[in-house]
Amino acid sequence: MLRFYANVEVLHDGVTGSCIKVTIYFPEDGKKIVFLVDCGFFQENGYDNRNWEKIKELEDIDFVLVTHAHIDHIGRIPYLVKQGYNKKIYCTEVTKALSRIALNNAVKINYINSGMNYSKMLYHSTDVSKSLKQMETEGYRESFYPAPNIEVTFYENGHIPGAASILVKISDPLAERPIVFFFSGDYKKDNIFNKTPDLPAEVLNEYVNIIIESTYGSTKTEDIEEVFESDYLLLLLEGKSVILPTISNYRLQERMYYHKKLVERFPILAGVKTYHEAILSREFNSVYKSKGYGFDADATNFDPVNITYIDKKTRPRVFRDKKQKVIFTSSGDGTHGAAAAYVYHYLSDPNVCVYFTSHQFENSVGERCLNTKKGEIADLGCGRFVKKNAEVRISKEFSGHAKQNELEELIKSFTNRQSVMINHGERSVQEAFKTKIEEKKLVKRAELMESKKVIKVDQWGIVKTFEKNWIINIEEVTASFKRWPLKKLQKWLTLPYIYSIIIVHVKKRWSRMWLHLRNRVEGTSMEYVVA
Repeated sequence: MLRFYANVEVLHDGVTGSCIKVTIYFPEDGKKIVFLVDCGFFQENGYDNRNWEKIKELEDIDFVLVTHAHIDHIGRIPYLVKQGYNKKIYCTEVTKALSRIALNNAVKINYINSGMNYSKMLYHSTDVSKSLKQMETEGYRESFYPAPNIEVTFYENGHIPGAASILVKISDPLAERPIVFFFSGDYKKDNIFNKTPDLPAEVLNEYVNIIIESTYGSTKTEDIEEVFESDYLLLLLEGKSVILPTISNYRLQERMYYHKKLVERFPILAGVKTYHEAILSREFNSVYKSKGYGFDADATNFDPVNITYIDKKTRPRVFRDKKQKVIFTSSGDGTHGAAAAYVYHYLSDPNVCVYFTSHQFENSVGERCLNTKKGEIADLGCGRFVKKNAEVRISKEFSGHAKQNELEELIKSFTNRQSVMINHGERSVQEAFKTKIEEKKLVKRAELMESKKVIKVDQWGIVKTFEKNWIINIEEVTASFKRWPLKKLQKWLTLPYIYSIIIVHVKKRWSRMWLHLRNRVEGTSMEYVVA
């Protein structure tokens, strides 16, 4: 009897462009089910043209699952819909609310990056609207069935509000037991708005294949010095102004909340003027201040005392104000949004500290500032040069990603873990994390997920890996033969038919090469920041 199995593959090897494709084969009846977990923007330097790549075999995709509303996980969903995907997209209620804001902002950025050329945009507002209509919300710990034999359950995840880890249970009446996947998503135990309860015992006892992120897979919690609060307090007590470029979705609200708590402990700081200029963040604020999502009441009241919300028109007033101040702004790497203006204006001021609290991509403004010595000229890109007199610091304390030991604890919490598949991290970090898993014998088999590789999984875990487009899956071909009439089989074996297959393949490869070349010449550049 042919066993049922699943092929698992990723679209991208790096930290962004999150998209996992799972194809489940039921060879006995010739059926297959295909689903995606996330479909996000490519954000690393040099990869932005990949956003234009079409999703292969679009018509085969049965449903899409979304872990959370960061743009590197949802950014290409409207493009998927624009290509013709018209089936359901499942997520939590909060994720849908945040996605509405993030995706509409992506349209604005896309319009600017395309040179305000409507025809060169990756997608438009109408595609976002269609995507949101296709989004169906599901509650945590409430199983639903997006396709026959498929049971899906969202579980709480502290990465950002609304984020979910996803359990997918695939059954076959003829199989001894189901194939079970646990997608960690971008994972962290808690956030200020929600506490994450432990996974139920019945989930932890599943014979599970864990697909886990590895952003900080080589960093232990104890390796992170918790210096931000003391640094921040000393800077303010010394009379210095602090610029905080921060990610708009959740991270900025978190920073404001901690500032508020610090002022409550040290009332002397209440006299420090606090400004907020992050238009996108104000839209996210409306979700986080909502009463209907079960957020912690104290956390939803995150506005510090003495805060003033400003915009581009009132920004010059802040520049003219020479008194000590704190400025909350975005983006998190200082490259986009109002943060770009504030970093450029204040980097030359010795009475200022620019404090980054998120990952800095290569060639971002934040990375350029950090790599420039004090007193030297910083190249901020786009023809902007400024002498660096301000302090520039970075803290990794506030990442929304679990560290190595936390990821290991998540893996160990599953009693019957069969395999671990590692994704969403820099290659060197993924390799280091895999080595640690193997050294500690946490699982019988661990694999790195690569865009060139397919991982075959059955009821007992990982069966094998093979290269895409080159290795024929014998079981699939055999199952197909069983279904084909004899004449069709004879046709398949004839030489002319084989020649035609080769010609079609060559044409497809040439078309892809031509599309890639065109996109490199004409494609738009879309850059964002990931938490």
